[in-house]
Amino acid sequence: MELYRYATEQIRRLWYETPQPAKSDTATRQQRIEALFADFRAKGVTNTDAEGGTVWPLERWTMRHPKLTKKGAESELINVITDYLLDVDQVAERSEDYPVYNAETEWRQEGARKENERTLMLDGEAGDMDEEWPAAFDPYSINEDKMAHALDNPVEDELFPKDNASDPDSLIALIDTAKQNPRKYAGGSRGAESEVRVKIRRLDTDRVRVCECCGQAYYAHDLKQKYCDVMRSFKQPAFSHCGYVMNLKNNRKTASY
Repeated sequence: MELYRYATEQIRRLWYETPQPAKSDTATRQQRIEALFADFRAKGVTNTDAEGGTVWPLERWTMRHPKLTKKGAESELINVITDYLLDVDQVAERSEDYPVYNAETEWRQEGARKENERTLMLDGEAGDMDEEWPAAFDPYSINEDKMAHALDNPVEDELFPKDNASDPDSLIALIDTAKQNPRKYAGGSRGAESEVRVKIRRLDTDRVRVCECCGQAYYAHDLKQKYCDVMRSFKQPAFSHCGYVMNLKNNRKTASY
């Protein structure tokens, strides 16, 4: 326990001790990390494992990540040290072809992925895993077989919609059908069913447009809307995926002028 306490204290010093090298000064940061490892070896914090590595038990011990203290995120000590080297300027990285993300950015992106994405694991990918797979390994995935036999599965509805309204004519036809029998389509919707029926009757097929990004048909809730809002962006959940992609593209064009 004393070695663990010493290791975490030294890692905090690595992050917080002043003066700190600039985020772009990776050479100095690398030197500080090498000095830290040398100190750990001298103090007996790290040991050579069976494979010849010298970071054990830093890959087993965890601590609250200095970059994510307020969020309470825990991480292995070796990852905290690595993140110190990768703690680069995120604004500057936006213009890079292969940006490096620091711990805080990765934490936000991972949270967005968990909230907005699901992984479909095909039966052929299961291999020799037991019947609990993949739920026991990845809580944000769904098994193909279980999805196919689910009685009420919103994931299946999203991936395999019964009504394909990808072109304007199909979407208009779907809206007309719903307006003829709003009670049928209002059932199970969010909000009071009577309010949903009123909203269905008020649908205006003149608002059906083609997304300028993906080319799919969509219903424009805003008359100024140019891009569909069928799927939210996992990077910027406040925007639709197409809206985020096109805004990013337009901003880059403006910056190049």
